[in-house]
Amino acid sequence: MTLKPWPIFRVEVYPFDLHLYTAPSRSKARWLAFEAFRNYRSSETFGEFLERGVKVSRVTTPLADDGYDNVRAQYGVHPTIGATYRLYHEGPNSGREVVCLYPGQHTCMIHCAYEGADWPMIVHPMNIQALP
Repeated sequence: MTLKPWPIFRVEVYPFDLHLYTAPSRSKARWLAFEAFRNYRSSETFGEFLERGVKVSRVTTPLADDGYDNVRAQYGVHPTIGATYRLYHEGPNSGREVVCLYPGQHTCMIHCAYEGADWPMIVHPMNIQALP
């Protein structure tokens, strides 16, 4: 089984800054942006969010920053986007194979997905083992 990393989407919401999201589809990236947006405007509905002129486009060029600098500095773990890992000490997900995803600009955790997942999974950096 070969796991593939999810694409990265650029989401712009007028009048706010753009943000990057990793998701299996454009619509799921838009929903992740809405969930983040609700931290600022908790009463806004998804319809009102869309009326702001949300633009979603796929990022096609490699990013200069992979978002895992904090993980490297704090844990000495060097995750690679697109690499396959096995989870351990992650409860019912222990033993599961996952692919490393782009986490956003900064994170202290590993963002990953397994085959058939709809949403990213966030795991502790010490709970991954690289697969050959």
